[in-house]
Amino acid sequence: MLIIESGVGLFVPSTDDGKTDGCFDPVLNNSARAYPVPVKEILQIELPGLKSWETSDVQLTDMFGKTIERKVITGVHGSIQVQSLASGVYILSVSNLLYRQNIKIIKE
Repeated sequence: MLIIESGVGLFVPSTDDGKTDGCFDPVLNNSARAYPVPVKEILQIELPGLKSWETSDVQLTDMFGKTIERKVITGVHGSIQVQSLASGVYILSVSNLLYRQNIKIIKE
């Protein structure tokens, strides 16, 4: 049996024992993370809540909307080489089955 629980303005499916079934749950902080910030060489991307075979579309754009890099990451970890980029602010966009998210990145 599936029980629908309300969580922070979002409905999260759960099982009879109250555990979520892997859907986005803001209470559990299932959101993409990128580090270090500021970054110098390699931007690490963490995508919690995904299975090892699930994919995420990742796009890095500058503040003018120009796409710098676009890639598909499979699983929960990925990275983007940024050492050749000019210092400044960039936007990392992450999209997968669980969430769509934009993260501000500062390149040193």
